[in-house]
Amino acid sequence: MEESAHYLCPNAALKETPAAHDSTWDIAQKASLADAVTGDAPVRLTTFQILRDDRQAKIFVRFQKEADQVYSNFKIHDEPLWKQEVFELFVCDDNHLETYKELQSSPWDVLFDGIISYDKQGKRHLNVSWHAAGWESISHFDKNNGRLTTVWSIPYDAFDTKPKAGISWRLGVFAVNQNGESQDLLSWQKLGRPNFHLPERFGYLDFE
Repeated sequence: MEESAHYLCPNAALKETPAAHDSTWDIAQKASLADAVTGDAPVRLTTFQILRDDRQAKIFVRFQKEADQVYSNFKIHDEPLWKQEVFELFVCDDNHLETYKELQSSPWDVLFDGIISYDKQGKRHLNVSWHAAGWESISHFDKNNGRLTTVWSIPYDAFDTKPKAGISWRLGVFAVNQNGESQDLLSWQKLGRPNFHLPERFGYLDFE
C-alpha cells in the first residue's frame, strides 16, 4: 500500500474568515486532487488548502477548481450532494477509522453533514442526524476566468477532539466533477477503486 500523505495545517491569527482571494492563504500549502482510481491528473485542476485559528477556534478550508460551468441542482440540507458536483472532507478526529465525519458542500453552498460508522461485520452506516454546528460555506464561481472557489469555516466545537499543535487527524479530501453524463471522482490519495469510503487510505492532517 502506498504511504499516506501528510498535510501540515498552520495556525494563523485572523480577524475573520479569510476571503476566497485573501493573501492569508499564501501561508497554507496547496495540495492537488487526482483521479481517485488511477492517481492521474484530472481534466480540471482541483486543489485544497487548510489553515486554522486557535484564537477563533475555527478551521478554514479553501477549495479551488477549474470550471467553465458548475452542475448541482440540490437545494436542501443533507440531500445526496455527491450525485453531482461537490467538495468533500472525511474527518476522523479521534483517529479510530471505524467512525468519521463526512462534510460536503455543493457549488451553491448547500451542505451535507453526517457520521459514518462501521459495524463488526464491516457494514457501513450513515447517521445524518448529526450536524456540524456553525459550519459555513461561501462559494464564488468566476465564469470569466473559469474557476470555482469555495471557503469553509468550521468551529472546533463541531469535532470531538480539538485541534492543537503536535496532534494529527486522519483526513480524506475529495471532489466530484461533472463532465456531461459522466463524473470524475477526485481524491487527495489514490484509492484504486471508485469508492471514497476507504478510511485506511486517508491521509494525515498534522497541526503545526
